[in-house]
Amino acid sequence: MLSWFMEKAGDFADLIALGTLVSGGGVWVIRMLLAGRKQVKSLFDRVDNLAGTVEKIADQFKTNGGHSLYDRIEAIRAYQWNFAETLVDRPVWETDENGSCVKANSAYLKLTERTMAELTGSGWENVLHPDDRVKVFEEWSDAIHRKRAYEGTFRLRSKSGKIYMVRAFASPIETSGGRLVAYVGRYDDVQPVP
Repeated sequence: MLSWFMEKAGDFADLIALGTLVSGGGVWVIRMLLAGRKQVKSLFDRVDNLAGTVEKIADQFKTNGGHSLYDRIEAIRAYQWNFAETLVDRPVWETDENGSCVKANSAYLKLTERTMAELTGSGWENVLHPDDRVKVFEEWSDAIHRKRAYEGTFRLRSKSGKIYMVRAFASPIETSGGRLVAYVGRYDDVQPVP
């Protein structure tokens, strides 16, 4: 009996608790407590395994030389942008979640007669006709604030001074959790203004 106590008791406190329960006739209670202890240990083991699994999944979203989910998502985005660059003859652009320009295709650069460096960030604002800036800023800011699509008609001015009337469309890109991460837009109905 003493060896059973020693085997079941992990330390001195467990030994005292087991002795008290057995002396009170609680052998059945001891067996239930020991079974519960094994179930709790099993539960903690599963939680530890889950934590390891979550870490492995999180690692997949870190850059890993082309082998992680993050790298694959970036490759898909590059492929989509390559599509916009080579197969779409309309001016197309992408902004970050705040509306700052991060990319523009060659049709956009050609229309505005600007380089990507000149358009990046808030540089796209220099393309807007001065008389339309306030209206475009208000509408664009409202679309970003409400996380909704943008649609507007306004004038652009190229670097050499040519003026075009354009119809702009921009769609918000959100995560599955609803966090706005970017806008992708295009100009349609580009018409020179005499």
